[in-house]
Amino acid sequence: MFSIDVVANQLRGSIYKWVRNGRVQIVFPRRYTAFMRATRILDQPIIQPGMDDRIGTNINGPSLIRVPAWVTQPLGRYYLYFSHHKGAFIRLAYADDLKGPWKIHRPGVLDVSESLFAPTDPPEPPPDQRPSWAESLPGGYLYAHVASPDVHIDEESRQIRMYYHGLLDNGDQKTRIAYSEDGLHFVPRAPLLGPPYFRVVRHKDWIYATTWQGRLLRARHWDGPFEVQRDPGPAMQLFGKNSVLELRHPALWLKGGTLHLFFSCMGDCPEQIYHCQCEVDKDWDDWVFTEPRILLSPQEVWEGSDRPRQPSVVGTATERLCELRDPGIFVDDDQVYILYSGAGEAAIGIARLEEH
Repeated sequence: MFSIDVVANQLRGSIYKWVRNGRVQIVFPRRYTAFMRATRILDQPIIQPGMDDRIGTNINGPSLIRVPAWVTQPLGRYYLYFSHHKGAFIRLAYADDLKGPWKIHRPGVLDVSESLFAPTDPPEPPPDQRPSWAESLPGGYLYAHVASPDVHIDEESRQIRMYYHGLLDNGDQKTRIAYSEDGLHFVPRAPLLGPPYFRVVRHKDWIYATTWQGRLLRARHWDGPFEVQRDPGPAMQLFGKNSVLELRHPALWLKGGTLHLFFSCMGDCPEQIYHCQCEVDKDWDDWVFTEPRILLSPQEVWEGSDRPRQPSVVGTATERLCELRDPGIFVDDDQVYILYSGAGEAAIGIARLEEH
């Protein structure tokens, strides 16, 4: 016979002391999560409705780059790509300082008519032809759009790559990649790479992508083909297999051999940004993420703190909500930042990340 005493509970992962035959063993169910602190660099958003009538009131999916030196006559030092949940083009803002002022590039980039996705709303398909995620929806999900930009710079080839998603004729949504030499004019490629909401990092010889629901994919090249990790993967059950929480929009940041995952969850109350991590210098089927911990919650009024707290749901935020969504990571001169959508999908903010 032996007894178990719980001696600590840290970062939502219990540390147990096993006493057996007079000997003590300490067991860590999951690795300790590095403490990540997010500090808002402003008390207001950097992108919000009213900056330009073309961007509308639905604002989400930020992806930020510092414009490479080989781009001639840039609009500004920084380009911030973002989207509208039902947008006909990818939005673009530019600035010389991260705190702003940010200006809107009215034409945007990559119109839906150029995206190789459905340019107009297709008819409702028969029930047996619906994508699995839409089987329980009453309808209204068939809207032509391009969204969720994830933008990367390839210094060697002097190209800017953008992952984005759009609508297929059967109502499913998939991701493609487009290439640009100036960050303004993108040429899409036809192959479908995977589910929507790609966020990508490169590690050694692999390109890793996380998508909606926390699914992980990898490829040898930026433009695929991508293979899908076993289902459910390690990022799909972070709160246990019986949890009502489901990852909506994950983001990745790689430091050495540690992959940091930032995400929000459908079903959370309020929806907020979490962080966890895993070591990736081993077979990806053996990856284990640490216990998630809250990084950012709705605090400012522009983030929705004035709105009632309620469990979040799938789909478009049609009004201001007490929710944070859409994390995106940006590294500038070794300083790491996180961008995110506030009040559901009503504005974009930025915070500085520090690891302790």
